[in-house]
Amino acid sequence: SRTDDGHPSKFIKIQAKSPIRSPAPS
Repeated sequence: SRTDDGHPSKFIKIQAKSPIRSPAPS
């Protein structure tokens, strides 16, 4: 509900794509 909730939301999306692209190039 607070602004802090929006920050973690973006972090989760970035992390979700990170693990997918990380193992691929590795």
